Amino acid sequence: MKRVWTLMAAALIGLLALGLWGCSNNNPMEGTPSTSSTYSTAAYLIAGDAVQYFGTIAEIDADNFILIVTGIDYPVIVPEDCDIATISQGEVVPLTFADLAVGDSVKVCGVYQEDETILANKIRICIPLDCPDYDLALHEEITAIDYFAGTFTVTNYDQTIVIDENTVIWGVNTHLMGDPGSSTESSASGPGSSKINPDQYNLHTHYSLDFTDLKVGDVVEVKAYYTDDPGILQAAVIKLAVEYNAARCITFVAALATIDCELRTVTFDGSDWGGWVCNGAVLTDAAGNAMDLCDFNIGDVVAVKGFPLDETTLQINTMTLQ
Repeated sequence: MKRVWTLMAAALIGLLALGLWGCSNNNPMEGTPSTSSTYSTAAYLIAGDAVQYFGTIAEIDADNFILIVTGIDYPVIVPEDCDIATISQGEVVPLTFADLAVGDSVKVCGVYQEDETILANKIRICIPLDCPDYDLALHEEITAIDYFAGTFTVTNYDQTIVIDENTVIWGVNTHLMGDPGSSTESSASGPGSSKINPDQYNLHTHYSLDFTDLKVGDVVEVKAYYTDDPGILQAAVIKLAVEYNAARCITFVAALATIDCELRTVTFDGSDWGGWVCNGAVLTDAAGNAMDLCDFNIGDVVAVKGFPLDETTLQINTMTLQ
């Protein structure tokens, strides 16, 4: 089963790789995306593999700092510098090896050794049968975003949240499907009330998103890990909390007509759209190398992506030289 989940996570990451700059990939994902991870839980390991397991402590060898954990096929060696803690109301509470007890539900992260043991570098004690594959879950509004750096901040949290190639970003839209027919009057609810035709149903379409599909003001649900830097959280999963609308951002290809580097504004030949290039926008050449706004020239053909600020102005977050 562990092998199956690993393959499912890998497939989901593959979905995210489709379409590098589109507003969305428009590829429905079956089921709720699971957390991607660089950890291995495969049956066949080699020395040096990073692993992550969940289980229950069955035995403790206090003299040799060894744990036997159900769900892990190898003894767990706990070095003195191992990060041991529990999560209480979103706060990390440091613990010691002596605080561990038989029966504790734990998440163990470590490295597989040549002697067929796991050298633990992080242990988290969890509520029994509820060991999440993340340290913190939050539901907040994005207050600032740097697309190029892959960072953002949210309300009520001082930390900067960072993404990487393993971060899963997704949204959902709901469509009413089936034959609408005609609503039927419900006498039980009184005249004028109606109920949905039973032949109709909701279809929930999942979209894998790019980081540049998010913007300031979006409400997001984030599952994150704590890092060695208390001011930084590592995002594992980001879900757009409101229904995703595929028309929420604009993408097109056009030639640059004007560039104002000081005001960071641009216009395009043959397009009614003008734009303000936001700070932290992803500006690259055709090979993906970073550019400054003034590295572009009038007449350059560019691929543009942004969010409408009004009927004629975009907040541009991505511009790529073609």
